[in-house]
Amino acid sequence: MKIIKIIFMCLIILSLRIQAQNITNGDLFGCSTFMLSDEKNCLIGHNLDMYPDIPGMIYINKKGLEKESVSFAELFNGVKDTLPKLKWVSKYGSVTYNPLCRELIDGGLNEVGLYIGEMSLNKDCKYSVFSNKPKMAVALWLQYILDNFSSVDEVIKFIPCTSLDGEGFNWHFFSTDKKGNQAIIEFINGETVIHKNNEVPIKLLCNNSYAYDLNRLKQYKGFGGKKDIDLAIKSEENRFINGAQMLELNKRNPADSDVNYAFEILKELDFGITKWSIVYDVKNMKMYYRTNKETNIKYFDISSFDFSCKSPVIMIDINKDLPSVDVKDYFIPYTKQANKTQLENLFKGIDDFKDRKDLPEMIERFANYPEELECK
Repeated sequence: MKIIKIIFMCLIILSLRIQAQNITNGDLFGCSTFMLSDEKNCLIGHNLDMYPDIPGMIYINKKGLEKESVSFAELFNGVKDTLPKLKWVSKYGSVTYNPLCRELIDGGLNEVGLYIGEMSLNKDCKYSVFSNKPKMAVALWLQYILDNFSSVDEVIKFIPCTSLDGEGFNWHFFSTDKKGNQAIIEFINGETVIHKNNEVPIKLLCNNSYAYDLNRLKQYKGFGGKKDIDLAIKSEENRFINGAQMLELNKRNPADSDVNYAFEILKELDFGITKWSIVYDVKNMKMYYRTNKETNIKYFDISSFDFSCKSPVIMIDINKDLPSVDVKDYFIPYTKQANKTQLENLFKGIDDFKDRKDLPEMIERFANYPEELECK
């Protein structure tokens, strides 16, 4: 029971939603993702929200790498899975943001314009179980999707092909593709719930189920109700309402700079604990980002990178202070030691792990996974 408790606590932390012990104003946490699109633009905005600071890397992941599924049970405790493994060769390169380590991602965009990212789901998250299907760590499942698919339809079709290992990773997902399709994917009480295209009238996902937030929005002016929307009120519960209003305002009076407006929306969705804000410009294949440590917006051109596995995987510290806003030239080659350092910085800040006798062995298992990938 003690081991189970430790694993559960770690998974909560790794899902990037931990509550500081000295916080007394309620269970405030959350992330949010939206899509801002018209005939000229398609932007994806994402906030990573949590109380403590965490390490994080942006990775340029390569195509042509041979990979195999792994579960969190195996990574955390070395417990071998008896179910069959899923094996694949990455078809597409991608750009991801990784709070944990290489290959275990929070979200990202691949070279053909498919995006998927996670947010916590406050209530009733329970992943669907598909009999005799490979069990995959949910953070690796996200990377698998970027490795293999170009469309939202392909993502949806793939869902019943694996069972997600994510106890404590209470996540739901926002996915879009370059054609402007979008889908919200949720696992509620063991059932798969998907909202796609016209079923996503407000292209925004926070931490309640999409249906819950959509129904609540109907109480407000402009969306069928009588309540006023006050953008000055920033709270976890108000994020969806305020974000919906800002998306609607942009429809009526498009901003001069869509990227800047995307960051304005992300600022509106920040109720005090946002650590990273990320904007993907899907049509122009650029990534913009800023953090609470480095508030200047930085960017790079995704299409300028070589995604062939013949060249090394490269990365950049998302919190690093750099002399230029264009950071393309500051990416460095991936190393196992850098991966281990990121893992150590994360786990050694967690009370249930810093004194764990087998912590070095556990970190080694996480760090070894990418070392086994081969270029085909």
